[in-house]
Amino acid sequence: MKTILSRSFAVLFVVLLSFSSIAIFRVKAQSFMTIIIDTDGSIDPINSSIKHIGNTYTLTKDIKGSIEVLSNDITIDGNGYTLQGDESSTGIDIKHKDEVTIKNLTITNHFIGIKLSALRLIPNFEPPHEVGHGTSISNNTILNNDIGVLGDADHDTIFSGNYIVDNRIGIDSSDSVRPVFSENQFLNNEESFLFNPSAYMDESNVVDGIPVATPTPTPTISPEPTPSPTPTSSPTSELEFPTTLVVASVVILGIGALGILTFYKKYKRRT
Repeated sequence: MKTILSRSFAVLFVVLLSFSSIAIFRVKAQSFMTIIIDTDGSIDPINSSIKHIGNTYTLTKDIKGSIEVLSNDITIDGNGYTLQGDESSTGIDIKHKDEVTIKNLTITNHFIGIKLSALRLIPNFEPPHEVGHGTSISNNTILNNDIGVLGDADHDTIFSGNYIVDNRIGIDSSDSVRPVFSENQFLNNEESFLFNPSAYMDESNVVDGIPVATPTPTPTISPEPTPSPTPTSSPTSELEFPTTLVVASVVILGIGALGILTFYKKYKRRT
């Protein structure tokens, strides 16, 4: 009897230990990780579910964590996978870098899905080289974040073909310079987008089924100058003779006087 009980307890212990191992493995598998794409293009940590070929970084499975970008001129290809956050994280943080492309990725459950930061040493001053220039965000699903995308002094960022769904704010580019929007779908966001007058959005963008676009400035048309009327002179008096008539009269009188004087001289000689 004791032998049977001992064996039963042994089997139960092994089963419980197996379940505990599985649970621990699951916790470890779901733990949050921060992946850094460094200035030299290397990935830290190396085993981070991202494959690196040239300037392209491709996800090989879903990741719970965030990605910090410290390198210029790279492409992050989500390859259809998901970058999941912990509600307080930033999904992809691009720190003062140029020509970064993010595509084919689902970004969800972060405080900020994508943050675009440019180096701005002096407020409201644009340096000759616009750091944080030329980022492209295309064909992504940005879902259930507090802020889907936040621009911070970035320049000429292109948003195309993205699905921005169930965020508090879809895209906040109010502090960005010249962002361009095309073929994006905004759905069920509390605030779909915020931007300043330098933004361009055409009617291929749709908010809750309605096409939207930034207003096109109305060209200012200068009024044609009104021709001034030609002034007409009026006589100073209705009884005043025209100048030509007066001159003609004087000439005629002069000729007449000259004729009379000539006739008088001839007549006097004869007598």
